[in-house]
Amino acid sequence: MKILAVDDDPFLRRLLYFFLKDQYEVVTLASAEEAINYVRSNPPDAVIMDVGFGEGMDGDEAVLELRRTHPHLPIIALSGYVFKRHREICRDAGYTDFVPKPFSQEQIIASLEKWLSYTPARA
Repeated sequence: MKILAVDDDPFLRRLLYFFLKDQYEVVTLASAEEAINYVRSNPPDAVIMDVGFGEGMDGDEAVLELRRTHPHLPIIALSGYVFKRHREICRDAGYTDFVPKPFSQEQIIASLEKWLSYTPARA
């Protein structure tokens, strides 16, 4: 299974790659725009995306765009804002799940396993 990990922080991209590389094929990108272009031509099985980017499109805008063409794609939000209201905002924006920063390998893998095993027909 292929996982797309998107974060503007190079350290976090390397960390996500390291956490996931033994279980998944992992592609890392640095921007929301890159993620949209990548998903159009190489749809992954799931996306892990930072909510806020320093420049350009933010994660919320990217999720809205991705939902138009990939409504059932699991998209997991990564954010340093951990308040309940922020989780609700992410859900309303179209993210499938929310993992707070800092995160552990177990948190990331648990979220992926939950949503990769989910199919809309089971809902």
